Amino acid sequence: MKVRPGAVIGLVAALLLTGCGAKDSAAPKAKASASASRSAPAPTEAQLKSALLTVADLPAGYKVDPSASTADDDGATSDNPACTDTFKGFEKATLDKDAPHVEAGFTGGENGPFLIQSLVGLDGDEASEEFALFRDSLRKCTTWTETDRDGTKTTNTLAPMAFAKFGDDTESMKLTLNKLTLTVTANFIVVRVGGTLCVLMHLGVPAVAAADTEALVRKATEKIDRATG
Repeated sequence: MKVRPGAVIGLVAALLLTGCGAKDSAAPKAKASASASRSAPAPTEAQLKSALLTVADLPAGYKVDPSASTADDDGATSDNPACTDTFKGFEKATLDKDAPHVEAGFTGGENGPFLIQSLVGLDGDEASEEFALFRDSLRKCTTWTETDRDGTKTTNTLAPMAFAKFGDDTESMKLTLNKLTLTVTANFIVVRVGGTLCVLMHLGVPAVAAADTEALVRKATEKIDRATG
């Protein structure tokens, strides 16, 4: 069965930004970015575009996949409207600020791994507040079911995962989706670097290694720091 990230991952339809999980004290510590502990001005769209990952930054075998987008929408409904409203509310709050937003998608094959990255620019204080608000709201969502227009159900389970810390703030969750006979697991990582909020979702069938995701997040954070520092 061919995997289309947008069709399988209904919950990401409303996520233009962050999300994640509980801080794990056992997670290894990564070197903090040069932008740590400062209130940064909002990055421009041009800066965000230059900070996006490209094929050259990824392991061999990846190529650009325009269909792998956080903006996919399959019209699914949810049995937990509070979680869905949390995602949509955060998206609306971000867009209402006219914040610059860019994204990129990649695939390593017909059935993955897939990589989706989204960057949003706010000033440092605002980015920190939005990060904390969405993090706290998302922690309340652990399991919910979405129903596609054709009646097919997808069960979503969100749980904390141990992960290295990057930038000024990092949150990490493991997202498992079960749809018919297909299981997809995504490492869902959000990093704040100054005024840049980065959501990176690395997914595969049935899963991808946390170490592989960590290498991608490290590269993403380095690029954001260079582009906006």
